[in-house]
Amino acid sequence: MSPASLITYEKMAAGSGIPMGLWEKYTDPVYWGSDLSNSKAMQIEMNGADCEKLFTTYFAEAMAHYIRAPENIADFRDDFSDWTADHFKMVNRRFRREMVLLIDNNASYGPLPGESYADKLVRFLTGA
Repeated sequence: MSPASLITYEKMAAGSGIPMGLWEKYTDPVYWGSDLSNSKAMQIEMNGADCEKLFTTYFAEAMAHYIRAPENIADFRDDFSDWTADHFKMVNRRFRREMVLLIDNNASYGPLPGESYADKLVRFLTGA
């Protein structure tokens, strides 16, 4: 992912259905470029607003990448391979919803079964 100095809210939000105000509220440029893939996410205390911003920012940055290059959506499985429903629940619901819609609209993967957006994302990870 791009260094934080090269990223703007406008670049991150481009192509998403999420209003700019939500990007500004739930993501933080301080966390752009953070690595929460795999085991690194497991080491973070999952509580507090800063944690929600950290998880949402990482998730949103990956989502922005998939929006710009939909052929790379399969990378989601690598980028979030060790995440659980609890990790996805730390991500703002609107961003989870947008990712599910992105996957659902991809002819190769959608629609995703599951009751919640977090469940749907876990099912996509596991191929269930």
